[in-house]
Amino acid sequence: MNQDTANQIFNLIDKSQKILLLTHARSDADGLGAMISMYLILKDLGKNVTAATSDPTPDNLNFLPAMNIVQNSLASSLEFIITLDCSKTPVNKIKYNLEDNKVNIIISPKKGSFTANDVSFAQGSNENFDLIMTFDTGNLEHLGLLYEQNTEMFFKVPLINLDHHASNTDFGTVNLVDVVSSSATQVLYGLLLEMEKRYKKKLITEDIATLLLAGLITDTGSFQ
Repeated sequence: MNQDTANQIFNLIDKSQKILLLTHARSDADGLGAMISMYLILKDLGKNVTAATSDPTPDNLNFLPAMNIVQNSLASSLEFIITLDCSKTPVNKIKYNLEDNKVNIIISPKKGSFTANDVSFAQGSNENFDLIMTFDTGNLEHLGLLYEQNTEMFFKVPLINLDHHASNTDFGTVNLVDVVSSSATQVLYGLLLEMEKRYKKKLITEDIATLLLAGLITDTGSFQ
């Protein structure tokens, strides 16, 4: 890895606190694996991190670690957010109805039950992000609605572009694009090794190794 590029990335991360991570619309295991891996790393480094993609994550990837952290939109200051902790009780289906000027949200668990302690509330906010990182994304349009609805932000906030496609348009403030690598997760793995040296701590956990492997397997057709 080019050390100048790595140092530019680390300098941007070091001076940023609110970081937005994105991958392309109709996301796959490579883009999600890279994005969620970096989410877990940055959380470990004490950063305030948001990870998002324009479309719901594919059902066949729900087994991967921390998939529940991925958002499908960026919050507006007008939104009221109700959060249900599903880490111990998986959700079967969600529905809602309006009754006497009230909204009833009905959530059915697959097994077990929810309690009031599983619910929290927050007011939405227009985040003033210090840094954006994109993964497995050839150009900004590939981000779908997240780009279309927040276009101005991408020209105000520094952006790190991590990818492996030869068609990448180098749209980032810093571009880590390795067309020799098989996947974005492979590119990220090299960066994470440098980050462990930089921050003098072990960052690659079992969950992150699983996420990186998922990206490698899918983008190489099981190493074929």
